[in-house]
Amino acid sequence: MITIGFRFDGIHSDELGLNVQAIQDPILPPTRDYEVQVPGMDGAYDFGCDFDKRPITVRLCYKEESRQNIRLLSRRIAAWINPKKGQRTLVLDDEPEKQYKARILGTIDAEYLLNPYMELPLTFVAFDPFAIMSYDVILESDVLLNSDIRLDGDEYKFSVDPITGPMSRTIVNPGTYPINPIIRIGGTFTELRLSTNMKTLICRGEGNLEIDCQKMTATKDGQNAINLIDGDFLALEPGENAITVDGNGLNCSIVFYFAGKFL
Repeated sequence: MITIGFRFDGIHSDELGLNVQAIQDPILPPTRDYEVQVPGMDGAYDFGCDFDKRPITVRLCYKEESRQNIRLLSRRIAAWINPKKGQRTLVLDDEPEKQYKARILGTIDAEYLLNPYMELPLTFVAFDPFAIMSYDVILESDVLLNSDIRLDGDEYKFSVDPITGPMSRTIVNPGTYPINPIIRIGGTFTELRLSTNMKTLICRGEGNLEIDCQKMTATKDGQNAINLIDGDFLALEPGENAITVDGNGLNCSIVFYFAGKFL
């Protein structure tokens, strides 16, 4: 018989002797819908939607030799899932390569059946409604003046001849939703231009520059460096993305950090 469980905050449900009866993980997160209703008009005007936080409900059961032992185990479970600790990593056994950041939400109503047997429904809420790959993909590119351009990463290993114009390579976003990478640049350059999906990020100066396209920040040696960039923060669409590297006085390395995001 195939059993399934989950790992929360580094502890697996099996480690507490818990049996998982069912897991409810919706195919899509709930939506926040925007509409306008006009008196006298049938229906409404649709102004799109955003995804809301994702509920994940787990129904547990456990049995002990006595009601006292049931209470002791209940206290251990309460300490394990304590929502005051904030969001913790939640991994479901049937997708061990993906994870959510979640915490318990609302009241937990334990149901005592035949002593000493208990059923316990837990509702986790992922405030970021997307599943994230449990490991990062790193695309590393060394762009050296008058030398080869190399893209070195887990799945990305390219070696090309010296170029005098733009260089384009493909980055694969393995997820099903767009992601905003972190880009780290080292070395020197007069102007560096990174382009993909009709957006261009322009960087000036020299290296040790980190650009977080999700948080829309730029730092150099830990200090604010938003004045050293211009243009657009980049996003990688699901599947293949053509990245164009261009600029002047390039003698630098470029590293893209991202993890696949899944609906």
